[in-house]
Amino acid sequence: MSQVDFVFDTSTTRLNLSDLNWATDFLTNVFLIGPPITQLFSPPDVEAQLRYFMRCNCALALNNGECYATPARDGIALWLPPGRSSMTMAGMWRAGMFWAPVKYGFAGTARVIVFAHHIDVMHKRCAPMPHYYLFLTGVDPAQQRQGVSTALLGDKLRHIDAERMPVYLETQSARNVEIYEKLGFVVVDKQPFPLQSDIFNWGMLRQPQV
Repeated sequence: MSQVDFVFDTSTTRLNLSDLNWATDFLTNVFLIGPPITQLFSPPDVEAQLRYFMRCNCALALNNGECYATPARDGIALWLPPGRSSMTMAGMWRAGMFWAPVKYGFAGTARVIVFAHHIDVMHKRCAPMPHYYLFLTGVDPAQQRQGVSTALLGDKLRHIDAERMPVYLETQSARNVEIYEKLGFVVVDKQPFPLQSDIFNWGMLRQPQV
């Protein structure tokens, strides 16, 4: 899941669990503006359900991976490292997703499970090798095209290149596909979501740029 805009070369600040509330609020505000994530949830509680979803994702990254923000805190990126790049049910359970039936209701929980399964199947098919997983990014819409994404991804991608490791991500935006391609990512799969055939998920892989 990605809402990004790329320019090269700034810095990042690594977040920790004390930043969980801020990261949750930031990503909720970014992704509240439109699909596909918002279509998982039912009015009138879309914002509250999205907030819970983002909190679980942030907790997963903070516990099992790395979470970075720009110094100005107008962008955020969540990473999972090789060996822990699969978003397992156990990991999501530890991140708090066991409350899903209460937060989403049974129908909403079913939609989230279908969404997560689709993402997981594509991920495993596109990137069966050890890799880094850039599984969620967000940039303040008011700051896009201002170089914010550099702070999110530039430094980390260079470190990953030095390790000679690939990177996998998904995006649901054709515009973002073009941006990621400029960074060396290649589309390896494109599939419609099972419950939303008008929304596509692009799986993209980046080989080391060395």
